[in-house]
This record gives sequence, structure tokens and C-alpha cells, in this order.
Amino acid sequence: MHNLTMLHAIEARHHFRYPELYYRLCTQGLLNESSSHFLEWGEDFEALPVEDIEASIHRLYERGGMFDCAPEHRFIPFGCTGAGDYYCFQLDSRQDGAMDADWPVLLVWHDNGGFADHVSANLHDFIFKQLLGAVANPWQWNRELEDGVAAMWADHACLLKPEHQAVVSEIYARPAFEYEIPYPNKQGFALAKGRLTGDEYEALIDTHTRYALAWKRFSYARPQPVVQVTEANVRRVGTLTLTLHGYSRIREAIAPALKALNWRKNESSVDDRCILTRKNHVFLGPPLFEELDAALRLRLQAVLQHSTTMEIRFTTEGEGEWTL
Repeated sequence: MHNLTMLHAIEARHHFRYPELYYRLCTQGLLNESSSHFLEWGEDFEALPVEDIEASIHRLYERGGMFDCAPEHRFIPFGCTGAGDYYCFQLDSRQDGAMDADWPVLLVWHDNGGFADHVSANLHDFIFKQLLGAVANPWQWNRELEDGVAAMWADHACLLKPEHQAVVSEIYARPAFEYEIPYPNKQGFALAKGRLTGDEYEALIDTHTRYALAWKRFSYARPQPVVQVTEANVRRVGTLTLTLHGYSRIREAIAPALKALNWRKNESSVDDRCILTRKNHVFLGPPLFEELDAALRLRLQAVLQHSTTMEIRFTTEGEGEWTL
């Protein structure tokens, strides 16, 4: 009841109504702060506790802050990525002033130049995509993941539309299998293991959601005054690379921290050296560890607890490389 009361207060303050499906998540206990199970094993998704929603809305619209959203855009966050980007309901998608709608879902980036991506037409489709994404090209298939997605399916099956339920049920009944992922340069391939290949995932999403705006991008940023570019504020876009030496000795112990970090495993990894990357990272000013988002720093520090031989580098195409 406490969470429902807070949801009603948020609705009254921001003049909208949550989708009925979101209320079902709340009444089923999937949004409890101490034991949130909403898409717990989803693809780079962490449910936002109801207690944190108002603070996150403030963060989205704070002048001069990490996001600095223009006020004409109306976003209500309900989840985030491991890097601190927000999954939001897009209230300004309706031009008729309606308060009640099955709002589209956006991914609002905090470090990608003030842009948001359309993800799903509604919360139903978003849950469907997340359940499939959890078993398509996972970072590492193991017993913990297998048990985790089984528990997630038990909690979420009743939330899906019958069409989506049938699809996910069939995929989750499959045994995990190994398959090849070609390298971008077409020279060789990497081995992966899951219940669904990337191509199968894309085909199923296209067939069963059919959202014309999916992954189309728009700017949400508040117009900024022209400022002189200096070393203290220059914008650099590049790739963060994390290298772990002695990986074979700490593989099991460090697995939860790497899952929380949720970076891509690089094709150059070998048994005793693990290389992870995060593309399109933005620094405003000098590339320093302390300039990383606080949530990302905490995840990297959790990795560091298991490995004293960790290197973090930031690389851009035009300017070179920095060690953080």
C-alpha cells in the first residue's frame, strides 16, 4: 500500500496516470525497494524503486545537470541502465492532453549529447523485449543466469499478452546452445551461448511488436548558450576499455560485478585476460576517473575489489588514448 500511495502522489503532482500494467507490477510486489524483482535479469535494466522516482525526475530536469531536459518533454522514469541512463514513459507523446495512456517507453541517455531513443510502443512490449533479450547473446551463460531467468519468467509470464506469452514460453523451454557471432570485419567469429541468436531476437521483435519508431532518436536537451570551448569543457566521445589480468583466477568471484557493469566482452579477450568495452562514452572536460558518472564509478570500484590488475582506458578516433 505504501508504494501505491506514492504512485498516486506522483500522478497527482505530474498530471498523468500510470499504465494499468505498472500498477500490477506494484501490487505483485515486483517494485519493492528491498526485493525488486521487476526484470531482475533483463538486458541492462534495473528497476527504479518507487521511493527514488521523484528524485530521478528532478535529476532529469535539473538545470546544468547531467541531463538538463527541456521542459516541453515530459518523462517519468521507471528504470535505468548500469551506466545511469533512464528508461522513461514519454507523456508528451499524446498531443491531446490526455492523462491516461499506455505510454511509449524511451531510453534517455545521460552522456550521448542530449538524445533519447524510442524503445517500445508500451510497457507490454518493453517487458516482452527484455525477457527475450535476457537469453539472446548474454554476456556469460552459467547456472546462476539460467536459474535467474527461470525465476524471472515465473514472475512475469502472467503479465504478458497471450501472443507474447506463447513466444517467450517456447524460447525459455529451449536448452541453451552455442552459436557463432561474426566479427564486424567478417574475419572470423566469436562463440556465444544462449537460447536465442541476435538475428532470431531481431526477427521476433519485428514480428511481434512492429513499432515504427523503434530506436529512432531525438534531442531532449534544453538549448544551451554558446560558450568558449576550453580543455575544461571540451566534449570528447570515445570508447572506454576495461582490461582485467589474471581473469581465470577470479572468473567466478568477479562475475556478479561484471554482470552489474554490463559492458561488452571484446573479441581480443583470452583465458587469462578479459577485455570489456563501452562505446559512445562522453567526457565533458579531461578524461578522468573522477569525472565518470557516480553510478558507473561505483560499479567499477566493485570490479576493482576482485582485481588489483585492472586497467581503464578511454580512446577517441581523433585525439588518442588516456589511462584513467
